Amino acid sequence: MEAIPQWPRHIYKDSCTIIEELASAVSVAPKMLSAFRPGDLGVREKLRLASTRTATIEEDISYSLFGIFASDLQPKYGEGKNALGRLLEEIVHRSGDVTVLAWTGNSSRFNSCLPAEIAVYEEPPQMVSPSNANKLRAQTVELRSLWPREAAVTMYGRIAKLPKASFANRCLVHLPCIVFAVSGISMVINGVYRASVSVPGDLRIKTANPLPLWEPGRLLLAHPWICDLDFSIGL
Repeated sequence: MEAIPQWPRHIYKDSCTIIEELASAVSVAPKMLSAFRPGDLGVREKLRLASTRTATIEEDISYSLFGIFASDLQPKYGEGKNALGRLLEEIVHRSGDVTVLAWTGNSSRFNSCLPAEIAVYEEPPQMVSPSNANKLRAQTVELRSLWPREAAVTMYGRIAKLPKASFANRCLVHLPCIVFAVSGISMVINGVYRASVSVPGDLRIKTANPLPLWEPGRLLLAHPWICDLDFSIGL
């Protein structure tokens, strides 16, 4: 009887070199591979990791993610790009994670609030710049002296209890937002504007509709409420 050779067993998690090569290949932190737990990944990170997926059948890109997002959706071959729209609506419905709506690219025919391609999630959502984050910290310190802590905690609690973002009949019917005043606006190029906003600071806004440059006071910026937004300033 021929003996079957016993090949040495290698555990990739014990090899720093393998971990670093794998992390570089899939653009994740090495720690994520060495101590990975599915629950550690947020919705946006899962979408980022899936953003480069390709498939012979277009719908399979979305269908392959049903299990990852614990979705009860059923495949409907022939729906094309609508598969991604159905999945993203389900993700928002289940998680309330509005970072799904932070993307730049072509909108979906399924729902204009959603992207036509999952590839748009390859880039992370724009973060607050250090200068604007410092401005927010300063304003927070100022508010602490003007607004009692109990009132701030009460207000935060009321906002945090707002219903999650939701869709119905392919329409975004509910999206908790915070509204900021616009103090100034100028055009950068056709359709792209630079706006000075009370708290976020200077922002670039792209819109198909012309904005009133001479009357910035007529404008308000509605920003989705993200309950875990953290500038390391505490409450």
